Amino acid sequence: MAAIGGIAGWFLGTGGSPGQIAKQLFPKYAKHIFSKKHIEDGIMKLGTSQISIFNKVLLENY
Repeated sequence: MAAIGGIAGWFLGTGGSPGQIAKQLFPKYAKHIFSKKHIEDGIMKLGTSQISIFNKVLLENY
């Protein structure tokens, strides 16, 4: 399922698990989220790896 379809399904309660949604979204948004500027601003202090930080932020309120 395409990422946008997965997100829509997730919001409708018919999509994959939160982990599956995160795996679909990570490749699309990681370049921006972990840009040089954000790294310099300290984003890496939020966790031990990019994927762990991404999951923490994305799934925080799930």
